[in-house]
This record gives sequence, structure tokens and C-alpha cells, in this order.
Amino acid sequence: MKSIFSPWTFSVWELGIFKVSAVSFGIFIGVYFSDFFDNWLMALFILFFIGWVCLAVTRLKYLRKLDR
Repeated sequence: MKSIFSPWTFSVWELGIFKVSAVSFGIFIGVYFSDFFDNWLMALFILFFIGWVCLAVTRLKYLRKLDR
């Protein structure tokens, strides 16, 4: 039996399907719980922005390391 923690890579089309389904699920949750998320909108945006900046910085460090 294979371990569930073995390395896994997605092909381009599998990654596209995964992203579309994840965005669709996020929209569904947002629409279904829209009244609840109204109070948390700014906090969710801040979490999104912090995550985006963290990923951007990590990616830029990786790209800079490749240039050397």
C-alpha cells in the first residue's frame, strides 16, 4: 500500500481543475454564509493579503536564488 504522504505532482490540467473547483467551492461558501461573512470581511481580506504577500516574497526569493 502506498503512503498517503508520498510526493505528489499535478499535471497542468489537473491543477487547473483543482483551482476551478476550489474557487467554485469558495464562492459557494461565501454565498451560502453571506450574512455571517459580512462581519468578517475586513479580517478575511487582511488574511488574504498577508498570505499573498508571503507567497510573493517566497517566490521572489526562490527566483532570485535561481539567478545566481
